[in-house]
Amino acid sequence: MLVVLATGNPCFAETTDFSAVIDAIKQSRFDEAETKIDGVLKNEPNNVNALMYKGNILYFRGSNTGRIQMYGNDEESIYDRSMGFLGEGSSLVAPEVAEEISVYFKRALSQSPERMDIQLGLCWVYANAGLKDELVSRFPELKKHSGNKQGLQYNMGDYARIIVNEYSFEDGISVYHAIAKLYPRDGNIINDIAAMYFQRGDLDTALKYFTQAANMSQQDELTLANLVLINAVVGNYDKSVQYQKQVSEMKKDDTYLLYSALYQRLRGIPGWEKEVKAFIKKNQGNEETKPYTEMAQSLLPVSGKYGYKLYESSVGHEVDTHFTIINVDWGSKQFPGRFGPTFDLADIYTYYQNYPKAIPLYKRIEKNNLARNRDEHEKLDFHYAWALYRAGRINDANLHWQRLLDADDFYHKSAASYFLGNYHYKRKEYEKAAKYFKLVKNDASGSKYANFANNLYGQIKDNK
Repeated sequence: MLVVLATGNPCFAETTDFSAVIDAIKQSRFDEAETKIDGVLKNEPNNVNALMYKGNILYFRGSNTGRIQMYGNDEESIYDRSMGFLGEGSSLVAPEVAEEISVYFKRALSQSPERMDIQLGLCWVYANAGLKDELVSRFPELKKHSGNKQGLQYNMGDYARIIVNEYSFEDGISVYHAIAKLYPRDGNIINDIAAMYFQRGDLDTALKYFTQAANMSQQDELTLANLVLINAVVGNYDKSVQYQKQVSEMKKDDTYLLYSALYQRLRGIPGWEKEVKAFIKKNQGNEETKPYTEMAQSLLPVSGKYGYKLYESSVGHEVDTHFTIINVDWGSKQFPGRFGPTFDLADIYTYYQNYPKAIPLYKRIEKNNLARNRDEHEKLDFHYAWALYRAGRINDANLHWQRLLDADDFYHKSAASYFLGNYHYKRKEYEKAAKYFKLVKNDASGSKYANFANNLYGQIKDNK
């Protein structure tokens, strides 16, 4: 990230005082700061810190910090209930501004290439401008002059994520691959590539990269933990249990026993209770594993009966998601006439974008009339609509959004109004779009979707 205060060995006359420049930059008085810096550079054109400050001034004046997301996008998740603010620290710059900044940073680096604050600052500028090729071209120099700085590859990964999140997924992934070439033994970089695909919902590609990372010489328990989770999400429980055993070995804990017991119970393998009891015995009084111990205790009936009330007591513990997945999967099979476990399983699949697994579960709930009250019907329609929408089945999704236009939960209602209105807005059917946006536009502060609906309604009104 860019710095304002100079570090390292300054290459300028001892009498040069930058305190007034620093104060002006902090108070966003950029014209004043630039006038002072230009005065220094006129007398000392090779002053490294002056060149750095000149680049900083151009960056801060030209960046778009803390942008507000006005209109939403096709991937505006129902699981994020914020009011639409994009990355508080985002500070994008136009490519032409980045090129102007780079002139000053490169002049400084031509004299002091060991100045890592400027090396990193230049990469930060290129990333925030979306200049993928220029960014990648800096990496060899960055590594060369870093003095084998520990974790430098993860700084590079930060730049890749900026491009993924703000510009192009494909360009950001290509930056990750460039990093991987510089650090060919570091499985954590491959793990980060996998995580990007996982967040995107490309589970097959994510699983491929997570598996590759786990087989590399430099990887940690996070890589294995990701493999535990993604294998559970796609239904490869045997693999998930296998990796959980490795995680437990690395962490020197016994959670594998409980996870294995849940797996055996799901598969109908006798004797799973013994592993649960062994886990409880080994973890009595262990505060770190307390939620897992509480879950384990809730699995064993006092009276010898495995009823629905016992199942309900086993959910809601603050355990890793894969424990919950395997537990609610068992519940959905053991209690097929109940709304809770099947919906909970579908909801988890939806959150992790495994729509091919989620949609049939929602369909089963609807077909078998498992939703017994208004609240359950709303929850079903809301999540079902989102899963269908994200799976590309827009018309099917719209049927469920329609049912939510009179929802009791304003978040549900506003989402339905926004997605139905946006459907017609993109088709330039503005009168139909306006009809839906009107339903919630006067409550724009009530949810991000009402905010987006209000803004798009304003676009229609302004363009009439």
